[in-house]
Amino acid sequence: MAEPESSKPFPSDVFFILLLIVIASGSLLISISFLEEFIYFADQFTFLFFLTALSISLLFSLLSAYWKYERDETSKKANISLAKAKQFEEQGKGDEKIDKAILLFKKDAQNKNASANKFSNLSATAVKGSLLSIFTGFIFLLVSIWSTPFSNVLTSNMAESEQTEIAAEDAEDVDEDEEEE
Repeated sequence: MAEPESSKPFPSDVFFILLLIVIASGSLLISISFLEEFIYFADQFTFLFFLTALSISLLFSLLSAYWKYERDETSKKANISLAKAKQFEEQGKGDEKIDKAILLFKKDAQNKNASANKFSNLSATAVKGSLLSIFTGFIFLLVSIWSTPFSNVLTSNMAESEQTEIAAEDAEDVDEDEEEE
């Protein structure tokens, strides 16, 4: 039996998984090294959310690499079982024990191919989860970095106007006190 259709990898799946691992771990290290800048331009919650998203992405990437490895190993074992079944078929047919052995090896190969399909699906899901985590973390970070200056401008304008009103009221109180004297 050849490798099933659903477990065929795309040509550069190892490179893509490695790229996800590098992006997630590199972003984690850079964000930790620029901790003060992140908190200055965004806030602590944004930094923690970003770190969490990248950590989840790294976890998914590592799981994807592991499940890809398991898929490859299981496929190799299935191919070995098929090779043994073919070897027994060449040795001779008609013998009841050989026919049972052939059936057992073919069934074992089918079971291992089904397991390889499961590992392939898990790996693909982990890659999607890793991508989603990276995109979510970076989008949240960008939105927070862009919204923080606008909220600071709005709050500083409100604070300045309140201070101006208080100063005007104080000036009026001083003028009234001077007039009374």
